[in-house]
Formats: sequence, C-alpha cells, structure tokens
Amino acid sequence: MTSGKSRVDSRPDLQADFGYRILRLLEGHGLAPSPIHYWIFHDYLQASNEALVQAVSERLSAGRKLDSFVLHDLFERYVAGESLSRFNDMGDDLEALLSGIISLLRNAERTTAGFQACLTDNLQALDQAENPEGLKAIAQCLAAAVVTASSDNLALQRNLEEAEQEARHLRLELEKHRKASITDPLTGLLNRRGMETEMARVLKVSDEICNVMLVMDIDHFKSINDRYGHAVGDVVIRKVAASLRRVLPPDAVLVRFGGEEFVALLSGHSVQDAVALAEQAREMVERLRLVNRQDDTVVEGFTISVGISPASDSDTVETLFARADRALYQAKHAGRNRVVALGS
Repeated sequence: MTSGKSRVDSRPDLQADFGYRILRLLEGHGLAPSPIHYWIFHDYLQASNEALVQAVSERLSAGRKLDSFVLHDLFERYVAGESLSRFNDMGDDLEALLSGIISLLRNAERTTAGFQACLTDNLQALDQAENPEGLKAIAQCLAAAVVTASSDNLALQRNLEEAEQEARHLRLELEKHRKASITDPLTGLLNRRGMETEMARVLKVSDEICNVMLVMDIDHFKSINDRYGHAVGDVVIRKVAASLRRVLPPDAVLVRFGGEEFVALLSGHSVQDAVALAEQAREMVERLRLVNRQDDTVVEGFTISVGISPASDSDTVETLFARADRALYQAKHAGRNRVVALGS
C-alpha cells in the first residue's frame, strides 16, 4: 500500500479495479463519467475527504438521488472550497507583497529627493566658507553624485509606474476569478458560496437595519423537466431569475441556492415590503409564457412559492434561512403559488 492518506493500492491491477468501481457507481446512478462526477466518487471510495464521504453516505442512506447537480454542489462545497481558500490566500499575500514593494519604492524616491535637496543647500553654503576653491571642488564631486542619484531616481520612478500597473492588473484578475467562483453560470446570480459570503457581510454591517430573507421555489419543477426536457427547464430557471432581478431592489442579495430554488436578502425593508415584492414576483412568474422554437410548444403554467422571515439580532445566515425555509414549506403545503411570512 502507498503511504499517506491514500487508501488506493498503487499496483496497476488494483488501480484499474478501483477505476472500474467508480465507473460502475457512475453507471448505477445514471451519470456520465465527467471529470467532476469521477472526482466525487473517487474521493468517496478513497475515503480521504471525511466531510465528502459523510455527505455522500447520508444521501445514499436516505435513498436520495445523486444527480449531476448534487455532485457539482458537493464538488463546490467539499472539494473546490479548499482550493478557493488557498487561491484567495495567495491573492492576499501577493497583493500585500506588491503593496510592500510599492511602499519601498516610494520611500526610496522620497529619500533620493531629500538627499538631492540637502546637497543643493550645502553647495550654496560652501560659498561662504574659507578656501572656497578647494571646498567647491568637493562640492562639484558631490553634485556629480547627485546627478547620478537623479538618474537612478528616474529609473526608479519608471519601475514604480510599471509595478503599479502590474498591481492593478493582478487585482483585476483576482477580482474576476473571485466573482466567477461565487456566481451561478446559468443565471448570473450568486451561488451558494456567494450567498454565505455576501449575506453574512450584510447581516454583520447592518445591525440597526431591518433585514428580511425570502426563500423561493419553482412549483412542480420536476414535471416541467419531465414534460419538456432539461434544456427547457434551464430556460425556465433563467426566466424566473430575470423576473426576480427585475422586481427586487438592486441592492438585494439574490442567489440561486440550488436547482429551482432561489434566496434573497433584503436590507432596509420591512416584512410588509418583502411580502409586497414577493407577490409582484409571484404574479410576474405566473404570467410568463415560453415558446419552444423547435416545435412551437408553449410552456406555461409555472409558478413560484415564497417563504419570508425577518432577521433577528442573533440570526446567522443559517438560522435565518432555516426559518424562511419553514415558511416556504408552509406555502407549499398550503397549495403552492403563494407567499407565507413567519415572524422572527
């Protein structure tokens, strides 16, 4: 056996058997052998990622389906998260290093400028000294040193400008990758990781402001996929997301939580405000009509249910979500296509 955490034998025949077991698992769940699907089952069988193993085992024990969306979510939470953390740490360290270099360059620039001013003052004072010819000769040598220092300073300034440009470029690249890591590619909304980060920030900085969470779900979405196909289902998700974006305030933290479920956090709004906005969104979605251009099939009749809860002073994102999710359950249980609000 190999040393370390890996529990997979390094011999080729056993490695092949291990790969075959993964493929059998993928086949048993009706999943294509894509890199992420393979990665999840590889780590599950290898048992080196305890959190991932527990999450997969719990779903299997409960008889819950492991579809592609679930595996991508597991990858995002238990595999990519650590890599993203290292990436963010690297970005912070790199930016700190660049800031330090720029600070040193600026200090060097100021030091050189001060040295030149000091020498100029001394050169003027030499005119009053005894034996001026000898002293002026010394001063001329010092003045030549100043010329050299000034030339070096020009080069230093050029390096400083280049360093600042590179720093700006790196900051933009880091920000672009950070945004990509917290964005849902289908809708352009925040994903679950972005939800945790942005909503925690809002709750932290707005203790004196009313915050309200909405948890929204497309009703009977499985039947939409079954009847029209997953491609049409994706269009429905995008249209619902666009409707929510139009209705909710621009500063709302709007998230595609998973599958057909959305979450929004409104800051500075009362529960009554949230209910009114949710009703607008519900009515807008109810009026949506889509036409499948391939066969002119009209896709209609999809609705959303909404659960709402205000935040208390002690709430975290998790506790607030749990309460709003209970409100969503009540809306579903009461017949769907409705809004239910719970107190804090």
